[in-house]
Amino acid sequence: MEIALDFARMLLEGDQLARTDRLDEATVIYQHILALGGIDRYERALAETRLERVRSEQTERAQPSIQAIEREPEPVVPTAEARAEALVNRGDLAAAIALYDEIAAADPGNALVRERVVELRALQRERAAERQAEVAASPPAADMSAVAEQAAQSVRAAVVELGIGATDWRQGLPDDPVILLQTLLERIQANRRAPA
Repeated sequence: MEIALDFARMLLEGDQLARTDRLDEATVIYQHILALGGIDRYERALAETRLERVRSEQTERAQPSIQAIEREPEPVVPTAEARAEALVNRGDLAAAIALYDEIAAADPGNALVRERVVELRALQRERAAERQAEVAASPPAADMSAVAEQAAQSVRAAVVELGIGATDWRQGLPDDPVILLQTLLERIQANRRAPA
């Protein structure tokens, strides 16, 4: 008789714990009931049924719902500031400044955006000044007429070194200045190698 009272008391306690969502404690109570000796088949089946119900509820709560799994995450849309910063990172300062100007126009009270526009304009001026300094420091592109004049001076120097007369120095030489220089260089090298 005493076992029947313990069984009934524990079964009610397990049911109360299960109703108040204290599933782990209810599981322990139902397992304890099944470990009791002296309960009949009906009482055992009752405890097993309730234990299975609590365990299945625990499993359901532990696993995310199928709807949550099947639902695709919403795409992340970058903010206008993020797009502007991406333009800055790519080096397109003009487009970034234009985008920040639009942001500032939409939110005139945003001091951070106004400061960023000022920073980017200063950076744009710095880069423009650097480019101008590079252009000023680099020599101008070679003029072909200057190259031809240098070639002619080299030819005259070679003529003097070879001892060719003023009238016959162009005899047998090509008109192309590059080929002319190559030919004269070959003659000079051959003349230096020849025994005196």
